[in-house]
Amino acid sequence: MTISECIIEWLGEYQKMEFAECAVDQIEAEDGTYAIFKTPNKNVTEYMDGSQLATEYFQLVARKSTQLNPERVNNQQMLADLENWVEERNMGEDYPDLSKAGKLICMDIDVSDSNSIVSQGDASAIYQLSIAIQYLKERGGCEANE
Repeated sequence: MTISECIIEWLGEYQKMEFAECAVDQIEAEDGTYAIFKTPNKNVTEYMDGSQLATEYFQLVARKSTQLNPERVNNQQMLADLENWVEERNMGEDYPDLSKAGKLICMDIDVSDSNSIVSQGDASAIYQLSIAIQYLKERGGCEANE
């Protein structure tokens, strides 16, 4: 399993959105679809014992209908609610289980950039929410599958 898949599994606990079919690195054309994209940014601090503290960034994208103003307002509210949920889970130290991606322990997960529209079509838009995840990679662990 990859870190992206671990995040999707964790997001699946959020009851107000359906992440069961969330894709990796590709957004489908239909409204109501979700995907997660890993960015090339990665910050790593190496420790004397060989372990590493890493921060990686992921873009959660959602294709939503935007034909009517109430739809656009609902889309903004939906993503604001998700942002609040992530922040609440982080404050409660209820993190994604990264052990399925290697000898990784999640230390922090947060929204690094609030939601915004990154692409607009005639009937729908792609909204984006940036997520930062910090984890400890223990010495001797297998490489993460990212």
